[in-house]
Amino acid sequence: MAKNGDDLVGGGKSGISKPTENTVMKFATDVTLKNLELFKETVESFKKQLTGEQLDIFYLRWGQANLDWEEIAEKQFVSNATIYRKRAGILETYARMKGVL
Repeated sequence: MAKNGDDLVGGGKSGISKPTENTVMKFATDVTLKNLELFKETVESFKKQLTGEQLDIFYLRWGQANLDWEEIAEKQFVSNATIYRKRAGILETYARMKGVL
């Protein structure tokens, strides 16, 4: 019995669980999640550097549409050679951003 007459029931401090805190700590230390967040930031930064036309092509290729280059050329009403030149420009922008060029 405690001094004031109340019975102490349950465990000590170590018995208290903190599920929210545990979940946050798991996410904060998850390497895969950190890499995905970094990739997202990289893509967002990259998209800001593209022209409107390049951004349209970007979404057709790597967005929901996921078209191949010939399909993109057809949608953009340009030749295959032209779309490959435009692709080269997009890739050059990415390479400059990453410090490769």
